[in-house]
Amino acid sequence: MDATSETLDGFDPRSSGLSPLGGTLRRHWIRLAFNGVLVGFLASHILQDPGVLSLTAGRHQDVAFTTTDYLVRLEVGLLVGAIAGGLHLLNLTSRHPDVSLWGERRSLVAAAVLAGGGLFVGRAVAPTLVSLLVATDRLAPAARQSMLELELFFPVAVAIGVAAAPTLLALSRSGAVTPRLSGQARGAFVLLTVSFAALFSPPDPATFALFAIPPFVGLGVAIWWVEFR
Repeated sequence: MDATSETLDGFDPRSSGLSPLGGTLRRHWIRLAFNGVLVGFLASHILQDPGVLSLTAGRHQDVAFTTTDYLVRLEVGLLVGAIAGGLHLLNLTSRHPDVSLWGERRSLVAAAVLAGGGLFVGRAVAPTLVSLLVATDRLAPAARQSMLELELFFPVAVAIGVAAAPTLLALSRSGAVTPRLSGQARGAFVLLTVSFAALFSPPDPATFALFAIPPFVGLGVAIWWVEFR
């Protein structure tokens, strides 16, 4: 099947006020959701004990395996599934005749490298962050689920933050989203950021802010770049 027909099937997203990325999502959301759920289920099934990924959750003797581990496994599956769905969406969008993601490959590679560095830095900082929150009574020493969420997902927030600007700029320049990151693209990113912080951070306003600030900073850098450079 021709790549263009597979992506669009005669549907022009611009006629509905959508960017190619938004139009592709609207056109293939069932397939994307199915693939994301499948990958997420496999990830949560493979990760039987999320504590093996943590440096702090087992530090205290009163912290042991609990049923909350199952919730963290679901969160890991949701995150992995969302990432898989996002990559699949980019692949489908790249087939649009007006989109040239290959032309922005340097920016996308830079975003991937920065994301890897963000994960490394975030994971290195997470144990200190957990200790600080415990010392200030914002986190109970036995709150295994919150410790796991901080250590597993805060690095992801940092990775999103440092990779956001080059990714958004690449999507804008390639034609995948609206030029100059107009309201539609910005609104979608804000919604995704708030959803990420709400779903993956512990139930505390301070940690919600810690998860949301890095992506918002990345968005601000991208907007500054397209508006003032």
